[in-house]
Amino acid sequence: MSFPETRRTFIQRRATLGDEGDWRRFMDEYWSPVCRFATRSGRLKPDETEDVASVAFAGIIQSNLLMRWIDNPSAKLRTLLCTVVRNVLSNQARIDSGRSSLLERDRHLLPEVASIHFDETASIAPEELSEFYSVWVDELLQEVIDRLLDDYLKSARGDYFRVLYGRICEQMTSSVIADHLGVKFAISLRIGYCNFVTLGG
Repeated sequence: MSFPETRRTFIQRRATLGDEGDWRRFMDEYWSPVCRFATRSGRLKPDETEDVASVAFAGIIQSNLLMRWIDNPSAKLRTLLCTVVRNVLSNQARIDSGRSSLLERDRHLLPEVASIHFDETASIAPEELSEFYSVWVDELLQEVIDRLLDDYLKSARGDYFRVLYGRICEQMTSSVIADHLGVKFAISLRIGYCNFVTLGG
């Protein structure tokens, strides 16, 4: 298992400054060795290996382990990395073991679950269906309006959104909207048309 020999000054810079370029170099140097170590230690598939490596590096970042290693380098950096990977694998094994225990404990429920029958001919009450679609439409409209507002604010066209709000939410006429915005009636109509086109009218 060969790990790169990285200078301590670089690790110290990475731990203290958090420069993106240093992080990229650190990941480039250690990602593959960590993945290989995880593969050997946990007998993992390639996709599982990368998941373990991702969790390991996330733990290194969140727990500020590089800074702690710089302050007290009682072992080589590769020892630290291997220890983190082993901890991730150990935690994963405990989770898998717990899941297996639950499955074994509740195995008697499986026939009952498998026997559940879905009646495809069953009808849904109209009021329930109406409520479902009402909630769905509300969420969809809110998402569209939020995106539209964000787009208009980014392009300094807040008035466009206020026109749309007036048209839809307050049922204001174009002339009333123009008065509220302090713009000419023709401009208000043009803004309303742009909103109409934006929404795919």
